[in-house]
Amino acid sequence: MKKLVKTSKKIESLTKAQFQFEKKQLMTIVVKYISTKIVNSFPPENPRNIKSDELPLDKFLLILVSRLQLSISNFMKGVIYLFRYMDIIYLLRYLNQSNNFANYNEMDFELKKLIVGCFKLTLIRERVSKNWNQVTGLSNNEINRVVKTIVGRLNGKLLIKDIELVKLKLEIFRFVKMVTNRI
Repeated sequence: MKKLVKTSKKIESLTKAQFQFEKKQLMTIVVKYISTKIVNSFPPENPRNIKSDELPLDKFLLILVSRLQLSISNFMKGVIYLFRYMDIIYLLRYLNQSNNFANYNEMDFELKKLIVGCFKLTLIRERVSKNWNQVTGLSNNEINRVVKTIVGRLNGKLLIKDIELVKLKLEIFRFVKMVTNRI
């Protein structure tokens, strides 16, 4: 019991600046984990040339999360939409390879546009409005086209169950705990 009391006193002694720093560090770890998971789960079908001035995925995600001021919950919802979409694309690719059912060779959009679309879909569902042109540099029409495609591919199944959030949160927590134990 004494240990619990000491821990809570330690938390209270954090200044606002220290708390913000810790929060930023935690979000950085989470974003790096998710970006690694995305890259490992969804390597491009055809290797593409990476431009020298192109941001790595983890830096892109960090900047996007910062500009959108996403909570961890909204970040996770966007990631869940992304993984759902990618699962459908891989299923369609498999069907195409096995019986030429349909011609689905492409992901419809580059990964970063797809991520922006997933976060916009998340914030639309949360009734949060942002100036997407200012945040991303993409036109609203372009982002809306991505969102419309995502909704179409998901067949309108946009409800994210609490259990999905809990599973992702536990997976992230295990990683954060593992990383922070090393430090």
